[in-house]
Amino acid sequence: MKRLWLAVMLVLTLGFGTVTVMAQEPGTHPKHITDDAKLLSYTEVSDLETKAEKIAGQYGMDIAVVTRESIYGADAQKAADDIFDTEGYGTGEEKDGILLLVSMKERDWSLTTHGAAIDLFTDYRLDEISGRMLTYLSEDEYYDAFDTYLHDVEFYLQDNGTKSSEGLQESTAAPEAAKSGNSVTGADGALKGSMTEAAEQETAAPEKEVNPWLNMAKMSVTVGIIVTAIYIAVQMSRMKNVRRQEQADGYMKKESYELTKKQDIFLYSRTVEREIKKEDPRRTNPGQGNRYDRSTTHVSRSGERHGGKKGKF
Repeated sequence: MKRLWLAVMLVLTLGFGTVTVMAQEPGTHPKHITDDAKLLSYTEVSDLETKAEKIAGQYGMDIAVVTRESIYGADAQKAADDIFDTEGYGTGEEKDGILLLVSMKERDWSLTTHGAAIDLFTDYRLDEISGRMLTYLSEDEYYDAFDTYLHDVEFYLQDNGTKSSEGLQESTAAPEAAKSGNSVTGADGALKGSMTEAAEQETAAPEKEVNPWLNMAKMSVTVGIIVTAIYIAVQMSRMKNVRRQEQADGYMKKESYELTKKQDIFLYSRTVEREIKKEDPRRTNPGQGNRYDRSTTHVSRSGERHGGKKGKF
């Protein structure tokens, strides 16, 4: 009996320890490309994963593709929202991201957006992304469909000027001695420093000899220019009686003629044609109040606000 109780206690202790370890293990971000429906080859998945990871890292926006054999009759939009909310997608505190779900049995697809992606990927932009993607998806060209989806998402991220994770970092590797020319320290530092100074002195350019005749010529030309400028300025200041006249009669003597008729005749015309370029709606920034800025939203079963779009292929 005692052995039985010891066995039960041992099992409970091990089980409790396992649960504790699992609870304490930090959640990891899922892969950007999850091909549960086995639509892609290993090489294709690897290539798309690399592209998606690069886009997400560069713009601080999660981007994902999930394929399923079936969603078992569930609504495609709700299924995409649930996957995004429960499986750890999204970047940053607001969980910014966009996810594409494809279900093969139902031939359903759905796009869901969250956080900053809601305002960035407006209804119009989701129409554009899905329209281009469906050209390939309906022909069962799955790699081309997902690659087009990634390309278009990156296009809008670039166009919107979303923050980039790439930045310049200040270098702190060079010691202060390098700035003064003594870049080598240690036992042989003095010897190498002296060799460096000697090399600099040897390679220094020799001073050029000054040609006195050349200097005199330069001085003469400079003085001549200055004197000429002063002379012209004086002569122009004396011409006070010369003024530009707006009318031709200013150049004629008064009462030397009698004007009987005055008429304005239009002689020439010129027409300039310019093409007015229409604004590309794909490059319209959200928040300007036009019809391309609308993002329809809904609340998922987890209580999260999402944007999105769904359909059949």
